[in-house]
Amino acid sequence: MSASSSAPAAAPHAVSERRLLWKIDLLLMPLMTIAYGLQFYDKAILASASIFGILKDLELSVVHPGTPPKTSLQRYSTATSAFYWGYLVAALPMALLVQRFRPNVFLGCAILLWGFIVILTPAITSWRGLIAQRFFLGAIESSVSPGFIHITRSWYKRSEQPLRLGIWYSATGLFSIFSGLVNYGLGKAGTRPGAKLHAWKYMFLFAGSLTILFGLLMLLLLPSSPLGDALLSIPGYNRFSPEQKSLAAGRLRSNITGEAELDDDATLRTSHAEENKHDEKDDSAPDTPAEQVVLNDRLAALNVSASTSGVRQRWNGAQIKEALMDYKIYIFFLQAIAIYICNGGVTAFGAYIIKSFGYTSLRSIILQTPGGATTAVSIYVSTLVVLKVRNSRSVLLMLTCLPVIAGAAMIWKGDWSNRAIPLAGYYLLPIFGAPFVLMLSLSTANVAGATKQSVTSAFVFAGYNVGNIVAPYLTIASEAPKHYRTTFVAIITCMAITIGLTVLLDVGLWWQNRARRLAREREAKSKQEVDEIKKRAILEDWTDWQNPYFEYAY
Repeated sequence: MSASSSAPAAAPHAVSERRLLWKIDLLLMPLMTIAYGLQFYDKAILASASIFGILKDLELSVVHPGTPPKTSLQRYSTATSAFYWGYLVAALPMALLVQRFRPNVFLGCAILLWGFIVILTPAITSWRGLIAQRFFLGAIESSVSPGFIHITRSWYKRSEQPLRLGIWYSATGLFSIFSGLVNYGLGKAGTRPGAKLHAWKYMFLFAGSLTILFGLLMLLLLPSSPLGDALLSIPGYNRFSPEQKSLAAGRLRSNITGEAELDDDATLRTSHAEENKHDEKDDSAPDTPAEQVVLNDRLAALNVSASTSGVRQRWNGAQIKEALMDYKIYIFFLQAIAIYICNGGVTAFGAYIIKSFGYTSLRSIILQTPGGATTAVSIYVSTLVVLKVRNSRSVLLMLTCLPVIAGAAMIWKGDWSNRAIPLAGYYLLPIFGAPFVLMLSLSTANVAGATKQSVTSAFVFAGYNVGNIVAPYLTIASEAPKHYRTTFVAIITCMAITIGLTVLLDVGLWWQNRARRLAREREAKSKQEVDEIKKRAILEDWTDWQNPYFEYAY
């Protein structure tokens, strides 16, 4: 009798949580996807500008006399890498600042600032000025990736994170399509007789204007946290009732406790009376403190209290030290380097390499756009599988490296007289975005403690930058007759290294989970003792090392 009566009670609340998740998705995913796409667009626009006059205008390309004369793109490579040097220098400070300050204000102001930097690019008159501009652009944009990792952790359960990471990160593919079409149009307009500016200047002016406009929207519309409000609160869109705020924060307690068995369930329950009452109320009803809303799950209620206590906003020196001693952090760092060395052949030199197949400048830009589609599709498919199949992140990470290896081999060893072969290989290269997203999801799922998570994000994106700094120097213009051998051997090697590092990570996570389970069996703590440990983990912001009940995910 009791079983039958309790089953109906759970269903409405599960639906309520799904409804809340849908509202969160409709708010956060468009904002984060467009913002991340603009970050990609603003930094990658230099690749399109490279075939529309910026190399000549800013003396980024140097022809050395000889028989035959050789063209050096080292200045262009340095300008490309300067962005990532700035990003690398600022990554850790930005990751810690995002933890300390309100993300909506911090990220909104950062987007506005880099928009102004981009829109001023046409005023640059030398290659030295471009290198300086790219450095500062990278430093400011370094706030976005750690910031979005922080937001994803703050709003979503571990099981929900891979798909959401994939959605906003897929903007790199979606905006490859967008930027290709826009830059094609701007390139045609700028090369017409009578154009007032060179084509590449129109590209930067458009991108900067778009970024400034969206930065203002981000500043106004993004809530500061699940328990906070946006600067411009709109009922039905970004305004949450006290019950919704409490549920949004409380349901994430498994992120702290590491309880795998709770991660995939709708685990929070509010009372029927409160739920039904507020389902009928408009979001604009007067607010009451979120922590006063009754949650039947005691740990969920504690998570709401911890979210408002400020403990997760304070920097914790012990967690920084622990992060520096954690082998996982260094594996994520090395994986990020290896994966993003592939970026040189896709973003920085993508249009240049396609042009080497025998296409015109305008056609090379258009032919880049299908690569954006392969990025997005591969990310969506792999993250949807992770959502449905438990502990599949690592296997999919390794599998998604294989198409990248195949694509590099097709360009390097393919017959360029049949341009379809290297072009098809090029379209497989952008799939490297999928293993990167899966690696991000492993890093968010397997690290606890607010400061330790910030340090982890900084290490991941430091690796991302090291890979991007190295990548441009692996594309050597004089190797075009050899099909850019250095570039594609490096890509194949790095994908193989990524697979090996993933196997090493899995062995470590499996061993840690096994050791923890055996220790728990030996100790045989009572339910009351276990609940006390979980309570302390939530209230004191414990790390995954400190919490013996934290289960690592593969």
